[in-house]
Amino acid sequence: MNKEIINNLDNPLHLEKMYRDKKTAFKRAFNLVYLDIKEIPIAQIWNLSIGIIILIFFY
Repeated sequence: MNKEIINNLDNPLHLEKMYRDKKTAFKRAFNLVYLDIKEIPIAQIWNLSIGIIILIFFY
């Protein structure tokens, strides 16, 4: 599902279908790929939309 999310960032209808069909799996996969795609505006919107908050602390 990770690759499918990345490959469909420009296809919001497909992402929405993926999310609705398997919410938990989508959230888990999105969380795994988000750090790699966080600069892409649609990824930022999805991040807010599904309530994933990723905090990174650098020491």
